[in-house]
Parts: sequence; structure tokens; C-alpha cells
Amino acid sequence: QEAIPHSHAEQIRQIAQNEGTVLSRIKGLMLLVTLAALFASALAVSAAMATAIFERRKEVGLMKALGAGNISVAALFFAEALLLALIGGIVGFAGGALLARQIGRSIFDSQITIEPVLFPVILAIAVIVTFAGSAMAIRRAVKFDPVYALRGEA
Repeated sequence: QEAIPHSHAEQIRQIAQNEGTVLSRIKGLMLLVTLAALFASALAVSAAMATAIFERRKEVGLMKALGAGNISVAALFFAEALLLALIGGIVGFAGGALLARQIGRSIFDSQITIEPVLFPVILAIAVIVTFAGSAMAIRRAVKFDPVYALRGEA
């Protein structure tokens, strides 16, 4: 008001504070959705790995009957889980990047750039979730008795 004669100036602090509150709530909601998705992913991986191990119990029984130790059996399933986690992480990163760019362009009318440093982080999260979901099923697989597994008993 002092710099420009006959002008009227007001603070817009309240609007900025309200925007900050809304953004912090959206951020919290996104974190909650992300954690729920990670938990659901771990459950899905657990169910898929348990099914795969149950279907391959004769293989596990044969491996153990031929002398494979618990570590060898676990390493086989963890290697398979690692490969699937890496593939899932790569596909998820690419799909998420494309979706983020599309949403940014259509809703916010702005260009969203995906930081390359996120790629190894996403792969690490995919591996952690996959290993966490697979651990119980693999633990049960290494405890299979080869005699019962080869007979087809649980």
C-alpha cells in the first residue's frame, strides 16, 4: 500500500495454510495407501509362493532325498523369488512412471519427471516385499520330509 498509491493489500496466509493442510493430509493418505498396497502385495506373494511350493513338494522331496540340504532348497526358492521381484520391480517402475506422467499431463497440465535414483529404491522395495512374503512358505518347504513328500502326503 505504501509503494503503490491508492492500492489495497491483504495477507493470504490463511489460504496458504489451508493449502498446506490439505497437501499434508493428501500426503498422509498416500502413505497409508502405499503401506496397504505393500502389505497386500506381501500377502499375495505369500499365497503364490505357498501354492508354488505345495505344487512342487515332490521336487523338494526328491532334492532332499538326493542329498540337498535345507540351505540349498531355500536358496533355490529365494533365487526364484529374487528373479520375480526384479522383473516385478522393473515392470512396476515403468508402469508407474508412465501412469504418473499421464496423470500429471491430464490432471495438472504439467510435466512430471521421474528421478532415476528411484529405480534402485523401487527394486529394493520389491525384493524386500517378495522375500518377506515368501519367507514363511520357504521355511515350510525346507522342513518337508522327503519320504512323505515323495509319497504325495502333506
